[in-house]
Amino acid sequence: MDLWQVEPIHTRSKCIPAWHLNFKDCPEAEVVIRGERRTVIAREISIEEKKIIWPRLVKSYPQFDIYQQRTSREIPLLRLTRKIRLE
Repeated sequence: MDLWQVEPIHTRSKCIPAWHLNFKDCPEAEVVIRGERRTVIAREISIEEKKIIWPRLVKSYPQFDIYQQRTSREIPLLRLTRKIRLE
C-alpha cells in the first residue's frame, strides 16, 4: 500500500486552502508523484495520528512548526492512499 502525507498550508492566510476543502468534498483524486499518475483517496488524519506524525514532520521540515505558531487554526494533515483498481 502506498501512503503519503500532505499538509494544507497557506502561509499568508488564516483560511484553509481551497484544495483541502475540495478533498473533503471529493476525496478521490489524481496526483503525479515522480512522473507517475496515481489515483488516491484522501482522508484527514485523526488528532491521535497527528500527535505521532507532527514531531517527525517538523524534524524534517522545521518551517511547519513556524507556520503553526503563526496561525490560530490547526493545520490539518491529509493521508493519501493509493486506490487499488480491481480489474
